[in-house]
Amino acid sequence: MISVVIPAYDEATALGWLLPGLPVRLHGRTVRPLVVNDGSTDGTPELARAHGVAVPALSPHPGQSAPL
Repeated sequence: MISVVIPAYDEATALGWLLPGLPVRLHGRTVRPLVVNDGSTDGTPELARAHGVAVPALSPHPGQSAPL
């Protein structure tokens, strides 16, 4: 399996064209996207789930430099 981790903060528009374009298989392996929602308010998690993508959430919005 190939995991594609996509960090997202208010990226519904971009995910609308990105997710349908990801291959289902690559080099014989299943491709599984994972959208990590970082406190989006534009429908990003709902859009990703509508495409069948798992969406864990970071809470509260820590930003890119926060330690995990």
